[in-house]
Amino acid sequence: MQHILLFIYNSYRDPIVQGSVLSYIKRYKTALNGRAKFTLITFEQEAYSIVNEEIPAIKKELAILNIAWYPQKYHTGGLFLLFKKIYDLIHGYMLARKIATKKRIDLIYTVGSISGAMGYYLSKILKARLLVHTFEPHSEFMLDFKIWHRYSPAYLLLHHMENKLIRRATYIMTGTDAMIKRIENRRTNNGIFKVPSCVDLEKFKPLSEIRGEVRKTLALNNKLVLLYLGKFGGIYFTKEPFVYFKYFLEYFEAKNPHILIISPNDPDWIINSLAETGIRKNFTVLNNIPFSNIQDYINAADIGYCGIPPLPSQKYRSPIKNGEYLACGLPYIVYSGVSEDDKVALADRVGVVVKSNNDEMIIKSLKQVDKLLSENKEELIYRCRNAAKKYRAISNVDDIYKMILG
Repeated sequence: MQHILLFIYNSYRDPIVQGSVLSYIKRYKTALNGRAKFTLITFEQEAYSIVNEEIPAIKKELAILNIAWYPQKYHTGGLFLLFKKIYDLIHGYMLARKIATKKRIDLIYTVGSISGAMGYYLSKILKARLLVHTFEPHSEFMLDFKIWHRYSPAYLLLHHMENKLIRRATYIMTGTDAMIKRIENRRTNNGIFKVPSCVDLEKFKPLSEIRGEVRKTLALNNKLVLLYLGKFGGIYFTKEPFVYFKYFLEYFEAKNPHILIISPNDPDWIINSLAETGIRKNFTVLNNIPFSNIQDYINAADIGYCGIPPLPSQKYRSPIKNGEYLACGLPYIVYSGVSEDDKVALADRVGVVVKSNNDEMIIKSLKQVDKLLSENKEELIYRCRNAAKKYRAISNVDDIYKMILG
């Protein structure tokens, strides 16, 4: 039996874990037919907090999937950030080493370059294969967003580790052709796979009855709803979306517009940011909607908004929210140069591309939103769903996972 360590530097309830890790494991449980045992190590953040009383029930649920779960505390922010990450690595290593003494670890499964960098050292020490899922140049993200500078120790270390991962990880999964090409320039294409942030199309799908129920509950009936799903700040826009929301409300005033925000950010901060932009009504802010129900709220909207700016490094990114929008039949608003989602929006007629956040470009995009949403509703849902099947369906990568995990 193969023993796979899921070493994930994210929280259990983070959509990355729920959507991009556990969805795959659940899908392949039957295919693996008991040939794999999993150990899941996560690092729990306040934004996705779990009370102690919930942990036994979660562990019991995961045990059905042959997963043993070890939640750890996530350290970040403030002074000594680099040392906090090193502390987490050492703590994670000690736990993984303890687990490995009971049962040899055959494969270390990580997500993203920070988790991958930690997994790199674990794989060398434990002599295990290494899989890096959702590999992106995170150090360059932090540089572009001006969170780190080019000579900061954190940037230099992570950038160095990303280069090591490109050369030495057994398997690399990344979301875009641009990143595939970049990796192939540094190593042979053996073990490199294009795997965008994929979506379970059985979970995320158009649900007309649920749409009506949620819209009634949130008093959204007869309203044109723009959905913002996800974080503000960090490697996302901070205040820019609120400007777009204001223009949206003004442009569609005759159509009873409404902004629905579902975010782990502090609701008071979001409401204050809306007020600073002049928005004091026609919005709903929800916090910590469980991943198990998120598709219901996506269905309640008419169009989704992707809050990632058009920075150079964002062409390597694969935001899962756009796949979730499409799978539920929603078109989306995305900025130019973000992943390949800008190209998909235009080629498949399932979205609107914004070139920049100046007034002229926002107004231009809203005219395109108006035109898109004026089309036949059923035809638009059909196109969105088809695009999700083509680009983001979890079934598209079955063969890759069966080869690696089987």
